[in-house]
Amino acid sequence: MILRCLQFLLAAILLLTMGESAQARVKLKPEAVRGYDRYVRDLETSFEKRFSGEMPFLWFDEDPEHRAALKRGQILIDELRDLPEVPGARIHVWLGAVFIPGALSADVLSVLMDFDRHQEWYPEVMDSRLLSRDGYSLRGYQRLRMKKLLTVIFNTEHEVAYSQVSPKRWRGVSRSTRIAEVKDAGKPKERELPVGDDRGFMWRLNAYWHLEEREGGVAAECWAVSLSRKIPFALGWMLKPLVTSVPRQALRNTLRGTRQAVMDGLRGKASDAGRWDDRAYFRGEGRSHATAPVTAADIWHFSPGRYAYDRKQSVFEH
Repeated sequence: MILRCLQFLLAAILLLTMGESAQARVKLKPEAVRGYDRYVRDLETSFEKRFSGEMPFLWFDEDPEHRAALKRGQILIDELRDLPEVPGARIHVWLGAVFIPGALSADVLSVLMDFDRHQEWYPEVMDSRLLSRDGYSLRGYQRLRMKKLLTVIFNTEHEVAYSQVSPKRWRGVSRSTRIAEVKDAGKPKERELPVGDDRGFMWRLNAYWHLEEREGGVAAECWAVSLSRKIPFALGWMLKPLVTSVPRQALRNTLRGTRQAVMDGLRGKASDAGRWDDRAYFRGEGRSHATAPVTAADIWHFSPGRYAYDRKQSVFEH
């Protein structure tokens, strides 16, 4: 533990002393974008096997230990390994799951789709708002903060879509359409760095949600896929912990925040009483885990493998 603390202290000193060399701006290469897009297409194609029944719908169902941990209320976080290399960049894939007792899919979707309140539930979201909506297709804005020795602020925009896979299963995808790093955030001289010509901490961000009603609640799974600059070999020992710990923390906070927001609503603690009045109306129609499926009309009324992973990296948290 002492050695680890000394390593992080040394990393902080080096980051401060090396300045521009450790934080120099780099340009996103077109070849990196093509490699990322190709990987995303392959990953989305692999999801079709889960939706068709060829593979378990939820990733954690592949491991009885994972299922048991979620039933105990723990949050599961894991990282995919053996990802393809792309020129001048690095792909990151984190996946996690949480069980929300007493909830319906509609309860979870109402939180995920409520961009105007994401800053209330998710620590990394400093500001958020809904830009447009057409049924289950949304556009949203988020101001995101990454903090680990360095603090990095981004203005981001996302296209999001949800669809029903079966009576008790839903899928969702969020794709970033714009990520701009903010320089001197919160100061009079605040400005955005050119998109794709910044320090390269985050160039792309996709999120995939899979929801299933089961055992008196909803199992919610999220896959986070991002693209960042490649870590220089000489600085790998120093920067790699930052690159890996921040996405893990963000995903854990997202799952925990979603569960808390849904459960607060179930307990009648949500400040937006109208949204939960809609939820009561939805329940009053007699729908439950054992009866009729959630439909598009319900939600509209309800609320504005081929890639292996290393199970040894799994982290269970409350």
